Amino acid sequence: MIGSKKVTLFVSFASLFISHIPAYSQSEKEIVSKYRSALHKSVDEASIRSIELKGTFSTQKLNFPAAIYYQAPNLRVEMTFQNLTFLQISNDSIKWDYNPMNDKHTLTPVSRKAGGWAQGNSSFDFVNYDLLEYEQLGHQLKVKGKEKADSVDVYVLELSRSDKTKTRFLIGSKSNLIYKVEDDNGYRYFANYINTDGFVFPKYVLESNPNQLMEVRFNELAFNKALDNSMFIIPRDVIEKKSSIGGSQKGLVATADSLYNSHQYESAIKVYTKAISDNEQNE
Repeated sequence: MIGSKKVTLFVSFASLFISHIPAYSQSEKEIVSKYRSALHKSVDEASIRSIELKGTFSTQKLNFPAAIYYQAPNLRVEMTFQNLTFLQISNDSIKWDYNPMNDKHTLTPVSRKAGGWAQGNSSFDFVNYDLLEYEQLGHQLKVKGKEKADSVDVYVLELSRSDKTKTRFLIGSKSNLIYKVEDDNGYRYFANYINTDGFVFPKYVLESNPNQLMEVRFNELAFNKALDNSMFIIPRDVIEKKSSIGGSQKGLVATADSLYNSHQYESAIKVYTKAISDNEQNE
């Protein structure tokens, strides 16, 4: 009889103990696997030939109609304010910013990471290849717990890289998609995900970094729509005026590459010729 009571007491204690074990028993691999599946086609950047996004950017209590166009490796961003259109066009070697307020043109060499759209745009890293490929990249990933962020139940994961940098991911336990990313650059929120023809994308993005707090609300999303190549051409006169990009040989080659990639072959030849000529003079 006493033995029976002991067994009953033990079972009750065990049940109580188990009920207090944290409910995030899913492993890192399981969470990442479900995250990958939840992204559907968006995880395969090769399937994304083009993206067209339209909506509103908000910063410092100001709202701007905006549009983003992507056609690998080219990106075009437009924002309109007081009937003036601010532009940014970039490819895998150069970025052009145009500020119509002061008619200023800025050219900057870039080195875009492999991985296409999401990998080259940290503001939209809801498709995060550091997380998706953490084992192949040699990163360490650990489940830190399960909690409620705002009204969303999330798994909290911490990713550590060999360079000692860390990123914290909050992944919805129901959606299996990234709700928030926190790193040295600040944080990003992603919400109101929709599935358009198998492509999963957030209609709401909030980014906070040392330079700004920005919200984006998209009301139009289109994938693999035919886009005119002319949308991604940096004006020839801008590139020819600033072809030196700081006077470096590397800058000249980057500019020529950009012209070539934009199908501006005549201008590309001129800049390549200048780069060769300058190189011969320096030898």
